[in-house]
Amino acid sequence: MKVLSISWYKIPVLARRILGIGLLLVIGYWLANFFIKFLFFFMYAGVTIIDKVFSFAINLF
Repeated sequence: MKVLSISWYKIPVLARRILGIGLLLVIGYWLANFFIKFLFFFMYAGVTIIDKVFSFAINLF
């Protein structure tokens, strides 16, 4: 008994294209969001690390 077996040939071409484009847009949006957030986090972490290094160096003298 095939419960969730879907043959892609039974789905019309237009529906497959719409599903594919929609999936690509969603995945692209997620990746763009992740990379933008990662970039800002990386910049924030870099600045805080550099600030700590310089404050440590200033306190040495």
